[in-house]
Amino acid sequence: MAIRDEFAGVLVEYKRKRRKALRLFPGVMKTLEKLKSSGVKLVAYTESMEYHTVERLKVLGLDGVIDHLYSRDDHASPAHIEKVRLRTEPDENYALANTRHTKLEISHRKPATEILERIIAECGVDKSQCLYVGDSPMKDIAMANACGITSVLITHPNSKLNDERYELLRSVTHWTDAEVSDEKIVTPTPTHTISTFAELLALFDFGLARSVSPEVLTVWEKTIEVQMHFNDIQLRIRSLYASVMVGIVGATGAVIATVEDPSFEIGNLSFHFVFIAIFAILLSNALFYMMDRHWYHRFLQGAVMNAVKIEKEFGSVLAGIRLSHEISYKSKFSFAKFSFIYFATFALRKVRGQYLRDSLEISSDDRLEIFYRGIYKPAVILLGVTFFCGGLKYDGAAIYELVLNLLPFEGTHGYFGG
Repeated sequence: MAIRDEFAGVLVEYKRKRRKALRLFPGVMKTLEKLKSSGVKLVAYTESMEYHTVERLKVLGLDGVIDHLYSRDDHASPAHIEKVRLRTEPDENYALANTRHTKLEISHRKPATEILERIIAECGVDKSQCLYVGDSPMKDIAMANACGITSVLITHPNSKLNDERYELLRSVTHWTDAEVSDEKIVTPTPTHTISTFAELLALFDFGLARSVSPEVLTVWEKTIEVQMHFNDIQLRIRSLYASVMVGIVGATGAVIATVEDPSFEIGNLSFHFVFIAIFAILLSNALFYMMDRHWYHRFLQGAVMNAVKIEKEFGSVLAGIRLSHEISYKSKFSFAKFSFIYFATFALRKVRGQYLRDSLEISSDDRLEIFYRGIYKPAVILLGVTFFCGGLKYDGAAIYELVLNLLPFEGTHGYFGG
């Protein structure tokens, strides 16, 4: 048994508890949102590797709040194994949807002034406009000071340097002995020291860095109108689809209740009304699904993608133009693991890798598929049952019986059914 398989359960439980315990310090999110609404470009630079950094930003809700992330690349996978084959979760868990991500060489470690210089250059700003906030004097403040930019040391309550648990972390860290030693003795002087992230708003005047032109607002508003238009069409299609399904089922019940032999004949073929009704359900399902999923839903997705691009570009200036982004985020919901709906959803639309998670996350695309598959799959089964129960006959004999009689298998009467 491979080591990975042997410890799979432990790793899954570790991930679950780590994600559950991961939290932002008080005031961090509100401060970041205020900075972003003031036009401040938010860049994160960490020496953590790609997977864990992306995971933290997504769990903490920072995907899209942070404009640009710089982190080290992950360890290389064996040459004969593609990295995607090692994944155990949905693909979207391995990438940021709204934050730009630049991967650095795995050998890079803080303090790395050349990386900070590169970040400043790629942001296209002057050093006088930069502010570096970090909690490590040795890795963060020393680097910012060396680059000549304003440095802010944040010392959270119960500072980790005086925490016994942090001493335990030091004993098992991947840092070199020199780095562990330097952290204790390297004490550069920061430009400012704060104890909470919100203190930044009192220390500095973050004015608007740019404005949104009326033309951009007009384009965004028009895009939102297009979204609403296609969303309304889709709702009408699904409402009509539901009415058609109810009508077919109701008509079937009425015919069975009032007609002694609800069959229709066309030549030598005889169709039971239930067989016709189920076939009509399947045909209607296919037509409505094609119109909804592969016609208007694509138009809606195009409008949403265009709006998200505008919001990504200008949302930091005017917080109000983040409607599409917020709707996309809030529209996802999840079911608790092992609940009835959890299993029912898997029966209709299994999402790769989600069996490892504590809940099943359902997106708008998933809901659309489940809406139609919830009728389609049971209807296919019922059509098969009806077929084998004589729903379709030829010269008074069930079609499947005629087919079995043609098969060259000898039975107790010569041929099957013969």
